[in-house]
Amino acid sequence: MANRAFSPLISNQQKKIIHVAKKHCGLDEENYRSLLRQTTGVTTSTKINQHGYKRLMIRFKQLGFTPYYEAAANAAPQPEPSPEKAPLMSKIGALLYELKLPWVYADAMAKQMTGLLSVSWLNPDQLHDLVKALEIHRQRQAAKAVKEEEEISAINEKKEA
Repeated sequence: MANRAFSPLISNQQKKIIHVAKKHCGLDEENYRSLLRQTTGVTTSTKINQHGYKRLMIRFKQLGFTPYYEAAANAAPQPEPSPEKAPLMSKIGALLYELKLPWVYADAMAKQMTGLLSVSWLNPDQLHDLVKALEIHRQRQAAKAVKEEEEISAINEKKEA
């Protein structure tokens, strides 16, 4: 019998995305459970693993759902920044792309950090602080991914033993 690699369960954020997709597609409870069973083999989002989540999201996209990060990628571009802000705005854009986050995420961070509603309204010092915050977020996500990989490896090693 082949030993399949362990796939961790989905995060709470991914569960929220599933429920937003369910609502967007207009699925009642019976059809939702049926879709879960057909796509992932389970009937509740609490038991979906990462592979099942990917299959489920493909199915939701076929039903017309677009995740917010994909919708945001197709949204109107940010206004052209002034020359002193351009390198920092470029860095923010690169970090958002790497983290698969939309510009509205950076706008929300700007609002929380400064009270201003848009990244485009920040001065260079505030933009620098936002870059630092996004870099910290990136480091935390990378550390989390490494930890998850180590846990998966440990579980797979136990299975092989």
